[in-house]
Amino acid sequence: VTGDLIDSSVRDNLKGRVNSAFDRVLEFLLSLCERLKIDPAVALSVVPGNHDFRLKGIYVPRWIFESSVYYDAFYERFGKFYKSKLLPSLSCCVFAFDSNTADLDLNFASGRINENDILEFSNTLKSMESEHRHELFSCSKIVLLHHHPMPIAATELNASFIDSDKYHLLKNAGLFMTEMVRHKVNLILHGH
Repeated sequence: VTGDLIDSSVRDNLKGRVNSAFDRVLEFLLSLCERLKIDPAVALSVVPGNHDFRLKGIYVPRWIFESSVYYDAFYERFGKFYKSKLLPSLSCCVFAFDSNTADLDLNFASGRINENDILEFSNTLKSMESEHRHELFSCSKIVLLHHHPMPIAATELNASFIDSDKYHLLKNAGLFMTEMVRHKVNLILHGH
């Protein structure tokens, strides 16, 4: 699941319904796993979207609107599903990235992958290669993040100012994509 789990509307923020929305999403995902006979502890992966942390998807500093940052609420419910995992029975290895950022500049829905997270990804992959070389060799490497790692074709953009492509991309997409190619990632799935 690559976010947005919730919309975090102004109305929900003012009425404090964000926590109950997260609870309903978690309940839905767990019931879906049960119906599909999937062990969520093993095979469910969840990364946060910008709406999961921000008011209407737009970063608002905590001092302006106290409930606009839901970092703890998201991770309390979904933190155990936000981790890298080797799944040899599914012939894949999944890596999760949080692409949300709280930049001080005007930040609509854009994101950034923290350079420490890229380094951690590289170290995790090296560790997997040394400990599970055979299993990893036969697995597809799948990366999950929320923000678009590449631009959307201009022909698909009939968007308003805030919905335009530049506000949905990773600010350091070049670095991120270079590292994904270098590590031979097979598939990148994103939200928005």
